[in-house]
Amino acid sequence: MTSGLQRVTHGKGHSYTLDGSPVPGVTTLLGDGFPKPALINWAANETAQYAADHWEELTKLGTVERFTTLQKARYITRKSAGDKGTEVHTLLKRMAHGEAVEPPVELEDYVDAYLRFEAEWRPEDILVEAVVGNRTWDYAGTLDYVARLVDGLVWLLDFKTGSGIYPEAALQLAAYAHAEFHLSPDGIELPMPKVDRVGAVWLQERSYQLIPVDASFAAFRTFLHVSEVARFAGDRDRRDAVIGEPLEPPRVEEVA
Repeated sequence: MTSGLQRVTHGKGHSYTLDGSPVPGVTTLLGDGFPKPALINWAANETAQYAADHWEELTKLGTVERFTTLQKARYITRKSAGDKGTEVHTLLKRMAHGEAVEPPVELEDYVDAYLRFEAEWRPEDILVEAVVGNRTWDYAGTLDYVARLVDGLVWLLDFKTGSGIYPEAALQLAAYAHAEFHLSPDGIELPMPKVDRVGAVWLQERSYQLIPVDASFAAFRTFLHVSEVARFAGDRDRRDAVIGEPLEPPRVEEVA
């Protein structure tokens, strides 16, 4: 029977529907519900660095254009890092399917890092870029990899190319690990395979680290809390409903 879960591509992005209704993705829920105070300092530093590097150019702009340029400056490096991660994931997916790839020069070191991981841990593919869903808790997502490694254990893995492995990675992987089903290549719902360990493969330039993460039910419960915060933040009707209308002061005779 064909699944009611669909992943819909929109340009470089995607969304999910489950049984005909929109359903939030794991990374969207974490992005909207997990606090990231470090991003405040990061945004300030990126803007300041851009201003320092482009001072002469900025002085030639009008006030409005200068303001708009600085306002967008922090997204330049963020987009670049995001694009790099997406491109690496695309290459790894193609490689996992046995396709020969020719990575661009700037990504060769990350591909070399993955090949080192592959040579040393000898993964046997079980799931690659699999769409997963959970009807009970109303979410979907796309996991990177489930494989049996040389230690004989089945690992649920996520490949990361950023500056480190952060706590939300454990919540992301806990959500995948506690999915109720995954989609086969022809769109059939199948039970999630039993997973022994969960981890992140941190790909760096010509090196990697396999880092175990906690994807226990405790971590999953935390994900569900984050999910509820994200849903509240994204639902204007729910937000508006918790604030009442202003009250008029009672008349004296009513008080008496």
